[in-house]
Amino acid sequence: MRRLFLLFGLSMILVLSGCVQINEPVYCTADAKACPDGTYVGRDANNNCQFYSCSQPRQCTEEVKNCPGASAVGRDPYNNCEFYPCPTMQACTKELKSCPGNTMVSRNPSNNCEFYDCPPTTKITKIKCESQNGIVVLNPGAGVMCPQGKVMIGTVTMGIESGICCR
Repeated sequence: MRRLFLLFGLSMILVLSGCVQINEPVYCTADAKACPDGTYVGRDANNNCQFYSCSQPRQCTEEVKNCPGASAVGRDPYNNCEFYPCPTMQACTKELKSCPGNTMVSRNPSNNCEFYDCPPTTKITKIKCESQNGIVVLNPGAGVMCPQGKVMIGTVTMGIESGICCR
């Protein structure tokens, strides 16, 4: 018992003399500060509950990055002067590409304005087209396409005229 009392006494002397420091946890209020860029910061428990600093915009160089589709982006002062992301959707030119079977395809804005794939060139008879709930669209000239909501399933030849089967 004497040893326990002696050990406790020595521990108290060390604590009271400052040799052993006991850190109490610091709790800050849970409020936030609005920053000029629209973000919010809380309080720093390791800095006497002062607010964290707001991110400051940097002075970035004025160069631009060219993106696909003839667009360009500058640098973001709130993101370490990294370039802003390139736009995901583009405006494509309206030219058409001729495909086998006298069909045409346009450009795809979701694929860097590359042309859409040409439709299948499967030859099909008018009777087979209609038996598959398809309709024949005759092609008196270039640029024939299926009505909206229908897709081409093949080409149809009727005498000297040609067309496409859409379903």
